[in-house]
Amino acid sequence: MNRDARAKHAAEREERLRRANLLIEKIASCGRKFFRNEDDVSHFEIAKGGHLYFVDKYTYEDLPTFGYTNTHRWLRYFTEGSTLKAFVLALANDYIVHGHPIPTGMLLSDRDRWAYGAAMDEVRDLALELGIWAPTAPDATPAHQEAEDAS
Repeated sequence: MNRDARAKHAAEREERLRRANLLIEKIASCGRKFFRNEDDVSHFEIAKGGHLYFVDKYTYEDLPTFGYTNTHRWLRYFTEGSTLKAFVLALANDYIVHGHPIPTGMLLSDRDRWAYGAAMDEVRDLALELGIWAPTAPDATPAHQEAEDAS
């Protein structure tokens, strides 16, 4: 990949990171206010080495979104639970890294998985507007499909 292509790829990833953080801020501002601790909101950031991290709003820990994520660090320092962990990792690996929309099931369900009530419509609308989620996106995430195809 030449320098211009790398710069374009980095700029696109930065834009997707910005959009993902906007969605996290929306989730933190409505419903049950997940990802919020008083004035602090969880967010994604890219470290100097180019790796993507999720910063938890309560523990302030940088949690790696690459490699094996079922580690002591995630179990101890991610404060939102397993459903939102799956959402964060799909947002990181499918959307920010690969540019694919997150799976339909992450935001669309026959039940109110997050107990957000009507606020969930606001979250879905913003995710759709930002290009993060599409109601017709496959339920199996592209990143996971690639891993399955390799085995």
